[in-house]
Amino acid sequence: MTRKMDVSALVCDILETGAYCVRKCSREDQQKFYQYTTFHRTLCVDYEEDLEPHIPCLKNVAKDSDAICKDKCHNGHKIEKTDEEEKKTKVGCVALECSTICYFQEFVAECPDAEDALLKLNIGQIHSIAQTIHPISYERMPQECRNVHDTDHMKKKLLGID
Repeated sequence: MTRKMDVSALVCDILETGAYCVRKCSREDQQKFYQYTTFHRTLCVDYEEDLEPHIPCLKNVAKDSDAICKDKCHNGHKIEKTDEEEKKTKVGCVALECSTICYFQEFVAECPDAEDALLKLNIGQIHSIAQTIHPISYERMPQECRNVHDTDHMKKKLLGID
């Protein structure tokens, strides 16, 4: 195991300990822990074996990808304080879709061997979130938000198939 893998293992061990400890906390604190450490479930639990061989490459690309995607997706889709709630929701969903696609494409451009693992991770996360949405809530969502929760739509977007 390389030093980089040791760091990943250390992070997973720390987060695993935190996940165990947080079970004793209030429901609100548990939700915050899991919200702030979503990468724990992604990297250390659900997709660890798929991602592990690609971690060194992905780490090298992460900082540049972050700057590129933040500029492209958040600066390009600004929410103004004066915007109505529906517009804020739509813009937020468009920015989320943009970010998801941008990060995937940036990572795959620099780490092409990681494409299958990254596609599996993204579609898996989209699917697991979509399963938590009640059908009536889904129907009431603006189309921009339905798109983000639609695995077929997002898979096509991630792969550049339109």
